[in-house]
Amino acid sequence: MFEPQFPDTLIADLLTILQQNINGISEHALLKQLDNLGYTEFAPSLEPLALFQAHFMLFHLLYRQQDIWQQQGLGKLNISCMNIGFNRDFTNATHSHPCQDDPLRRYYLDFTAYRETQTQDVLDLLDNFWRKMPARIDHPELEQAKITLELPLDQTLNRQQINQHYHRLSFSHHPDRGGNTQLFQQLNHAVQILRKTYPE
Repeated sequence: MFEPQFPDTLIADLLTILQQNINGISEHALLKQLDNLGYTEFAPSLEPLALFQAHFMLFHLLYRQQDIWQQQGLGKLNISCMNIGFNRDFTNATHSHPCQDDPLRRYYLDFTAYRETQTQDVLDLLDNFWRKMPARIDHPELEQAKITLELPLDQTLNRQQINQHYHRLSFSHHPDRGGNTQLFQQLNHAVQILRKTYPE
């Protein structure tokens, strides 16, 4: 099975970041710190496929190191998009058993998904996610979402219109491009509301 080779410096820098963030760190913040250190393959991106690849590469590396770091007594590494960090209850577990197998771990350790996933696959995954979300949106909240994304208030929208406006505005206001973080968060909240309301 093919596996990418990671330099020792990357693994050391990754461990340093995790140890410096004793309460854990979000995936986005971790990707950004690695990118700032010169590991451009982890650069957060607005392009769906590039973002998926950075995400997959990071999680692949984290799951590869999970057992190693636990056996070294560093703690059990908890891995999720919202928080990545060591569980301090395991810091002395130098002789504990390796992490149990689970479906997510198997998925990220198999590099086939990285090599075979294309842009449309990522878009389909995102669309499927939003279609499953319940649409319980109050009228004022829906109206504000349209205003935030500069969409007409008096029209029924479709997914293409919503995505076009979101991608244009989020690209302009992304914090990594010097944009306003609060406005960028408002754009993300607005697009979630509109995608729930207009799933097609």
